[in-house]
Amino acid sequence: MTKMEKGTGRRAGGRSARRALRQDAAAKPHPSPPGQVGGRYRPLSDAEIGRIHKTALKILDEIGMDEVPTFVVERA
Repeated sequence: MTKMEKGTGRRAGGRSARRALRQDAAAKPHPSPPGQVGGRYRPLSDAEIGRIHKTALKILDEIGMDEVPTFVVERA
């Protein structure tokens, strides 16, 4: 048995109700409009990540890790 609107003899939530919902939604800004490129969040380019990696290796090579804090040694 389906729900009927009171007094009208018609079901609630038909085509006109769906159209009204779409009209209401169209008035609000969409958080993710169609046409945007999806996928992995990439705040840095591959070149920038490479520069960071190269710099980290250079720091380790030149400065090293002679004096490792005791809490780091204990966790390893």
